[in-house]
Amino acid sequence: MREKEIKWYERAKVKTLLEGDDNTRFFHLVANGKHRKQHIYKLENDQGIVIGDAQLKSYITQFYKDLFGPPDVSEITLEEDRIQDIPQVTQEDNELLTSEFTESEVKNLYSRWNTTRLQVLMASRLNSIKSSGK
Repeated sequence: MREKEIKWYERAKVKTLLEGDDNTRFFHLVANGKHRKQHIYKLENDQGIVIGDAQLKSYITQFYKDLFGPPDVSEITLEEDRIQDIPQVTQEDNELLTSEFTESEVKNLYSRWNTTRLQVLMASRLNSIKSSGK
């Protein structure tokens, strides 16, 4: 019973649940009321009333298509086998890019990272001293 109450409490997003309170009817009303506020059941237009999910979806889709017009012609395609206009990586470049890091590369990067980090910390400290007027 408590699990069911908590489920409706969470769905209703109400923060007034008291320990042992059995207001599941209250939470049902709040949760369903919020659902009703967030759902479009009907629309009125020049020809009358549009009712039903399928008709609403069709009407709303057509409304926005008319509002924004037809899509612009684009040279972008989604043909995965079309690669002639994309620069290709050579086999040599691919081997270089996919090779393991050497120990010297890692050490070099780590030392540069530490130097940069130290510079940032020093600049931050200098800025805080300048802003505090010391």
